[in-house]
Amino acid sequence: MGIRNAIGFLTILPVGAIPSAKTVVAGCWLWPLIGAILGLISGIVFIAGSRFEIYPPIALLLALIVLIVLTGAMHEDGLADAADGLLGGRDPESRLSIMKDSCVGTFGVIALTLTLLARWQGLSGAQVPTNVVFVLIVACTLSRAAMLVCMFAIRPARDTGLSAALGRPSVFAVAAGCAIAIMITWWFLGGNTLPVLFVAGLVGLSVSLLVYFRIRGQTGDTLGATQQCVETACIVYLGLIY
Repeated sequence: MGIRNAIGFLTILPVGAIPSAKTVVAGCWLWPLIGAILGLISGIVFIAGSRFEIYPPIALLLALIVLIVLTGAMHEDGLADAADGLLGGRDPESRLSIMKDSCVGTFGVIALTLTLLARWQGLSGAQVPTNVVFVLIVACTLSRAAMLVCMFAIRPARDTGLSAALGRPSVFAVAAGCAIAIMITWWFLGGNTLPVLFVAGLVGLSVSLLVYFRIRGQTGDTLGATQQCVETACIVYLGLIY
């Protein structure tokens, strides 16, 4: 039940009824595992493209498209809204108002373009096709763990909205989610686990501090932005060493 709710919340995969906020937060410790599954599926798409001799940059683009489609572009939407609000508003209230607007502004377009290009270029640096799969799994895993930590550390900026409805995850959920993320990372990276954990932690902390000082709390959009920034940073870093 918990994993089905997590899949239903983080992906567009048909797993039954849409989970309620209460059931979502109860199973949020599984988010890193769902990230690993998404990374695996995306990586398989790249491997399949390589086997059919599709030009590698195009195969990488297809893998990223599948990753975006599987999540319904939920995190990309959050990144765009957060970039517009955090970088374009004059005060916390105006920034939150901009983030709530469904229209995408200049900062949002730039953020989406740069992160997509950075992920594509980072994956292009991997020398072996199987390494692309490892990089995607780890990046997708750690970025979902970063959302958990952000939800726990920073209170919601609004009394309404997705983040407020979900509430604060328990210490157990955060600890379990982080433990899952670390174990998955160690399984695929071994001795390179600590450096990539440092990168993920540094980027997650930086985004969280920006969010806190700009709007004094987190929202569903800023959680999506955190996920995207951490995923991008991990892909770029791992692409350099693999």
